[in-house]
Amino acid sequence: MLKQLIIKNLILIDSLKISFQEGFNVITGETGAGKSAVMSALRLITGVRADTKMVRKETEKATVEAMFDPGKLLSLKSILEEAGIDMPEGEDLIIKRELYSTGKSRAFINHQMAHVSLLKQIGEQLVEIVGQHANQRLYSEEEHRNILDLYGDCIKPRQAFSNSWKELHELQNRVSELHQNEAFRLREIERLRAEIDEITLVNPLEDEEEELFSEYSFLTHAEEIFGSSRVVHTQLHGDDQSLVSQLTKNVGILESLTSLDPSLGELHQVLRDATCEVEEVAHSLRNYISSIDNDPHRAEIINDRLTSIDKLKRKFGPTLPDVYTYKENAEQELERLENTDIEIEELEKKLEKLKVECSTLAEKLTGQRIKASKKLERQMTAELRELNMPKVEFKVDITKQSRSSFGDDKIAFLMAPNVGERVIPIKECASGGEISRLLLAIEKLLSSKNATTTIVFDEIDANIGGETAVVVGKKLEEIGQAHQVMCITHFSQVAMQANHHYKIEKIEKSGRTLSLVTQLNEEGKKCEINRMLGQPSEVEELVLI
Repeated sequence: MLKQLIIKNLILIDSLKISFQEGFNVITGETGAGKSAVMSALRLITGVRADTKMVRKETEKATVEAMFDPGKLLSLKSILEEAGIDMPEGEDLIIKRELYSTGKSRAFINHQMAHVSLLKQIGEQLVEIVGQHANQRLYSEEEHRNILDLYGDCIKPRQAFSNSWKELHELQNRVSELHQNEAFRLREIERLRAEIDEITLVNPLEDEEEELFSEYSFLTHAEEIFGSSRVVHTQLHGDDQSLVSQLTKNVGILESLTSLDPSLGELHQVLRDATCEVEEVAHSLRNYISSIDNDPHRAEIINDRLTSIDKLKRKFGPTLPDVYTYKENAEQELERLENTDIEIEELEKKLEKLKVECSTLAEKLTGQRIKASKKLERQMTAELRELNMPKVEFKVDITKQSRSSFGDDKIAFLMAPNVGERVIPIKECASGGEISRLLLAIEKLLSSKNATTTIVFDEIDANIGGETAVVVGKKLEEIGQAHQVMCITHFSQVAMQANHHYKIEKIEKSGRTLSLVTQLNEEGKKCEINRMLGQPSEVEELVLI
């Protein structure tokens, strides 16, 4: 429920604060008094696009602030929580718009800055504005479907069908895609198998490269190693002139000298040990030379192996661990592609079940709509006859159409305004006044279904006569029993039914035109009603609350 509206520097309004009540609230006033400014303020609160022309002349900024009692709108609380907006339990919801003459605008929810799209999202739940142009929506068969579904409690079954229909279409697209990609799948299977076989054939081992490089380096230099090693061995222990022979002779000489001079014994021992070490080196070198296998074929084999590994690395690498990972992923993808036939078979089985489920839900939705349409026809006809259309017949035409996310049904509202006329679509037969009454009757019947807390009627009584206006007022008062109703009207017959009456008027102050809104007491209501009727009043000034 809208509890309070504060407007500053908007169109003709300098500063205005209005407190609204539960039930049926009516706003009256002369044409051009500023009623449109109040409506503009309400539209801004519900997220309508701002216009710099709304900012009062010679001011920099216009503001509109509304205080709502959100009641039990749980969906509203979840939307705010998802957006990170604080909404303490039991507290009012405050929405504010700021418009700058420069074109800039800002929006706030509970004093936290918010995007206008969020404002629009929650505004749709808080306020429904039914203006003169809203009559045009009754020309839309999409709106007819929405009205019937809301009236007949078909929203949940429609959503259940819509979910099933979307899942069915997604699954159909998936199966179709799998069938269409059959040639690609077979090519991919062939490619993956070839790549896996290529890696498997080489089967590179961990750390194998380093060992092969070492062996290949040796084999490519084997001849040089063999020749140089033999030269060294010959010089160490090849003949009488070799190093070992010379050392042996010198060891003998020092041994003889030691008998003459014992102090040479230590040097003799050192030289003898050195000779033994050289002999050991010569012996080891001889064994090494005999072990050298200068096998050019082995070098060729190793070279081919290294080339194969390098090819894998360039194609699937750049490192051997990358090659292993590629093979693992390729094997998994190959398994998936080879099992696609099984996947298609399983999906097609699921598809058949979904088709049955979707058709069942569609038939259930159609049945519920047909049942609701009969009741809507009776109640709409009764409501319209009360609204001074005594011979009217209202019909709901449900025909089969190509299935969509909304079901199998094409829904159109038909009407025969007078006796003897055939029933035809309302857009072809209803006058402006009849459309207004149709809209009001629908709002009346949907009042118990509509979760919106506040419904604003902006001159909904346009194009109707005074006699009908009395009934319109009663209908608005009835809607006000389930919702807070606000109505801008020029009809005294409508205003007389209101629980709370507000008057808007223009005054001149300091060379500027201002709009003021005041809530009237009983005496003030009588004076305003007399003004609307064009009757002189004995009371010169309205008695205000």
